[in-house]
Amino acid sequence: MTLQKATGKSPKSKLSEGLAKKVRALVGDGDKLAHLLFAIANGSEPQAKVSDRLSAINMLLDRGWGKPVSSLEISGEVNVTNIIQTLDTADLKDLVSLRARVLEHHDGLIIDMPLDDSVDGVPEDTTE
Repeated sequence: MTLQKATGKSPKSKLSEGLAKKVRALVGDGDKLAHLLFAIANGSEPQAKVSDRLSAINMLLDRGWGKPVSSLEISGEVNVTNIIQTLDTADLKDLVSLRARVLEHHDGLIIDMPLDDSVDGVPEDTTE
């Protein structure tokens, strides 16, 4: 397993990224869309149904203040010892690098275990 395989993007995600770029190019800064959503939400658009108004209100709230935070509680044990033992040094270094990037961008949201004193958090290869 390599880090590239573990984090590689599927063709579907590449299509989504391309579509997102095209949509952003069409709508620019979104000013007209925001005004339309606001007009629907406040009842200025006479053809809008109540369900349209509620949807517009939700879209404005989600985009203006963010979606409500959801959480999932997970309990139990996960034994990854056997999986880790099958990884080679390069894979372990990739995992340590990935761990560092995750912690860098999600500070305070992840419970972290301290690394040991080995170089880069990966025990030295003594099989030479």
